Amino acid sequence: MIQRKNLNEKLLGLYKKLMFFIVFGFLVSCAKNTTDRHLQGREIPRVITKVTEKPQAYFRVNPRYPLKAVKQRIEGYVKINFTVNEKGLPININIVKSRPKGVFERVAVDALKHWRFQRLEVNGVPQVQKKGTEVFKFKFSK
Repeated sequence: MIQRKNLNEKLLGLYKKLMFFIVFGFLVSCAKNTTDRHLQGREIPRVITKVTEKPQAYFRVNPRYPLKAVKQRIEGYVKINFTVNEKGLPININIVKSRPKGVFERVAVDALKHWRFQRLEVNGVPQVQKKGTEVFKFKFSK
């Protein structure tokens, strides 16, 4: 009898954990980041020879929605300034503005670090590009 009771308690505990992961997975799948994951079929050259208005990314990674924000259904955004180095990597990453503060900054910066931008070459010499700005929006789909 005691063993059966312990078994029932263990099964109930496993059931609760399973239900948590199912609900959490559903919430995460409902969480929608409005930044493009890929460039929707546009082919962007990896090397450019003229300075453009804004550095163009040819590879993007979406930030992961923080677990705390998913559980509390928090939405917001992060605006980031950065420079693109001669290898096409974002450097000097600075957060300009974020709402709410302290929730999305780290995941937005981590995602931007994985982005790859067109490299600027002038007369065959790689150059650092001027600053770029990106806004990461965190919203739940309706």
